[in-house]
Amino acid sequence: MIVGLTGSICSGKETLALFLVENYGFEAINILELFKKAISEQIQKDKEEIENSPTKKQDIDTDVENQDVLEEPLRLEMSFS
Repeated sequence: MIVGLTGSICSGKETLALFLVENYGFEAINILELFKKAISEQIQKDKEEIENSPTKKQDIDTDVENQDVLEEPLRLEMSFS
């Protein structure tokens, strides 16, 4: 059986979860902690991929500097009725 507890801050979610664990043998799973762990693992993978990438930051900076830049800023005209 899966039971999900939702509610606002200080509404008793954790208290009820502990009650169910202690009295009925449920297993408590904190979804927020699972999300944090998954996000942290993905960030670490992304960092490793970037560090091992053949394209270095210096190459990217050089490419940006060599791009043509508009001599005049783009002008937009808007009218409101």
